[in-house]
This record gives sequence, C-alpha cells and structure tokens, in this order.
Amino acid sequence: MVRNNTGDGNAAVGCKGLFADTSGSQNVAVGQAALRSNIMGTGNTAVGFQGATLAGGSINATASGVTAFAYQALRNNNLDDNTAIGYQALLNNLNGIRNTAVR
Repeated sequence: MVRNNTGDGNAAVGCKGLFADTSGSQNVAVGQAALRSNIMGTGNTAVGFQGATLAGGSINATASGVTAFAYQALRNNNLDDNTAIGYQALLNNLNGIRNTAVR
C-alpha cells in the first residue's frame, strides 16, 4: 500500500500485497502479491499467493466485491462480484461477473 493516497480501511500482510492501490477502500490482502494490481477496487478480499492479481499488469485494477482464497485464485480477473476458493479457481476469468467457483 505504498501508493495509497485516498483509500481507507485497507489491510495488507505479505510482500507487495495491495502494492498498486491508490484509492481503493475496505480491501484485505494476505499473502505475497495478493491484490497486487488493485488500484481503486473496493471491498475485495484475497488470501494466498497472487490471489486476485496479475503481477505487473492492470488486472483487478478496478474490480469490487471480489473474494479469492488460495494460490492464484481469481488471477487475471477485472470484474465485480466474483468468488473463487481453491488452487487457481476462476483463473483467467476475463468476462464473467457474479461467479462462484470452488476447486
């Protein structure tokens, strides 16, 4: 959260968690690079390595209401209201909203 200028109520534990966040609020990131690319998304939760992120990209830059638990769950996602639980659940979900996946 080194770049957060206006967001509030965020929590990040782990290297580069919420790294790009500038104005997102009420986000929780636990794990290396969890929610790394989130810029202004709100109400997101990611637990696990690269949960809801794309290293070096803009994926999940604005998504809100996203919940990801496990290694790379919801990686490559930029849409709202998706939930993924388990190893690479909903990996590369580029167009779907309001999905739930358990793997």
